[in-house]
Amino acid sequence: MASTRRAALGAILAAPLASVPSVAAQAVLPDHEARFLAIAPQLVAMLDEYDRLASHYKAAYEAWSQARRDFVIPQWPEAEKLPEWRAYCVAREPADALFVRIEELYDPTEESDAQAFTTLPAIMARLRYALTFEEWTDEAMADVREYLRRHPLCA
Repeated sequence: MASTRRAALGAILAAPLASVPSVAAQAVLPDHEARFLAIAPQLVAMLDEYDRLASHYKAAYEAWSQARRDFVIPQWPEAEKLPEWRAYCVAREPADALFVRIEELYDPTEESDAQAFTTLPAIMARLRYALTFEEWTDEAMADVREYLRRHPLCA
């Protein structure tokens, strides 16, 4: 079920963000939201690349997990000696470097970035962030719930 939701949201978020700068230029937006919308196209591109890189290190981690199951390895120090562990560590490096750049661009723990968003483009961009970094799903969904409360889909 979660993968179906992820696929549906991915399709929605694959739409161009061409309208983002025009929404960000609206005078009624709070500063934190306008700043976020200004970086949203760059952020989404970085998230797409991070997801691509993450698929490589996740596959390497699975290979290491399988290697651990194939041998009797009682503790971490021995498990880290497997060549699959080193492959996993090497596969993480590009994603970890990109994560640092993403966090420099947008850090949801910053006080201004922790505030709710009010426009659909900002909410969708935050939701896109949560698709990559699932620990932020609750915050993104809170924005969605509030938006739907303010803008009912049915009369």
